[in-house]
Amino acid sequence: MKKLNRTVFLLGIAIVVIPALVLAQNVDKKQKKALKLEEVTVTAPKLEQEIVLDPSTTTINVEKYKIPGTPQNIVDILKTRPTIDFRGRSDLVPEYDQIYMRGFDPMRFSIAIDGMTIQRPGMFGTTQVHFGSLPLWRIEEIEIIPGPHSALYWGKSEGGTINLKTKKPHKFLSLKPDIRMESGFRSYGTQIHSFTTEGGIQSFIYDFGFQHYETDGYLRNNSTDINNYACRLGYLLPYDGFVTLDMALMDETQETPVTNKPGMHDYDPDYPDTPKGYWGYWPWQEPERDRKEYSYRLRWEQPTPIGTWTLAAYYERQDWERTWLAPGTGWYGPEVKPAFVRSNHYDVQHRQGGGKIQDRIKIGKHEFTVGFDIIQMWRGHERSESYSQYGYHTPNHKRADLKAIYLQDKWDITPWLILTLGLRYEDAKLWFFNWDYRHSKPWITGEDYPFIKRHRNELVPKSFLTCKLDRFSPYLRDTSLSVGISRIWNPIPHCMP
Repeated sequence: MKKLNRTVFLLGIAIVVIPALVLAQNVDKKQKKALKLEEVTVTAPKLEQEIVLDPSTTTINVEKYKIPGTPQNIVDILKTRPTIDFRGRSDLVPEYDQIYMRGFDPMRFSIAIDGMTIQRPGMFGTTQVHFGSLPLWRIEEIEIIPGPHSALYWGKSEGGTINLKTKKPHKFLSLKPDIRMESGFRSYGTQIHSFTTEGGIQSFIYDFGFQHYETDGYLRNNSTDINNYACRLGYLLPYDGFVTLDMALMDETQETPVTNKPGMHDYDPDYPDTPKGYWGYWPWQEPERDRKEYSYRLRWEQPTPIGTWTLAAYYERQDWERTWLAPGTGWYGPEVKPAFVRSNHYDVQHRQGGGKIQDRIKIGKHEFTVGFDIIQMWRGHERSESYSQYGYHTPNHKRADLKAIYLQDKWDITPWLILTLGLRYEDAKLWFFNWDYRHSKPWITGEDYPFIKRHRNELVPKSFLTCKLDRFSPYLRDTSLSVGISRIWNPIPHCMP
């Protein structure tokens, strides 16, 4: 019986192996003959990459770029990049100036939407933008431009520029709108819910989006509630042109972190300890900020025989109020009697407007870009009541009037050697508040009151050369060497009082 089983087993192996060997020999013989295939045409749409690396620009496709969880704003994507340094107190609570770029603080790099620089209204140069006001449903790509070598952006772009490219409108084949809903949950009671819809009627297009974000926060007294609303109306023009009007509102209520140290009578071990030497609000003060930001943006783009023309204009307003409890004059400490508590507040309104017109035309191996840029800012209605005796009021006044013209030429000298040359002229008029309320005298004696005016201008050359090394060796595939020589000029001082 054992011999019979062994015979059957060997026979089975022979039945499987022998035909395979014969087939392999036949294939080898056929492979010696060259096969000529007919022409093949690929009609499938090109798949977009989630990230495209280039010496002059890193481009991130927002829809395809995946990160763990549901991103709330652009910081959740940017902080995954090696050139971006996250500096926020907590990644749960959106704040101003949460990121540094290539080691540069927000004073020395720019953030733009469709090529137009944005920052906190009325605070050009000192702070950037509240990232909670930039939900992702409208953004198509994020461009990270390293260094100060682009003539298209302001002189403060020493570390580079982050340009957010919004989705271009397109024609809808039916009246049925596209609707999308998402929800996400994280630790510390964090949740995000969004709703977007877009559609069109012939050449008219529209979209609307809403996003709700809330979190208990990681630090003590740091809960945040943010509602973003955005609406866009547009019209499609001939030859792939379009015009759109965007309107957006951010409504935020955010608590301010407080001191939490072991030994305090109301110490809460469920939250992290504040570092030694930290001075801030006490828990009983219940500090809170309420902020509203309004934004209106007009965008026009039209390809023509003499280049692609773009025109953009915007107006932003920010109203915010900060409240906290405070004791009587001279009373400081972690404990306070209720009889001494009174309410204090600080409120301010900032406004900002700007515009940009630009033409981009390609002639042979050259791509020329010429444009004009303007930004104006007002800061006013600023009032403060402090628990000390030094309350103050700053009158409404223009704080900055910035104008610039620029020309840039991107020259493809060879398929592997690219030279970009640019020239930018900036003219800056600035007004600084010149009054010290604490000591009831001007900050700078002998200067204008209540505002000091400064006028500065400069011609700023730019250059950037890139050599693609893959032509020299197959081992250097997708490798390049770049060098940039540009003048750095920033008209805005580190602090604008």
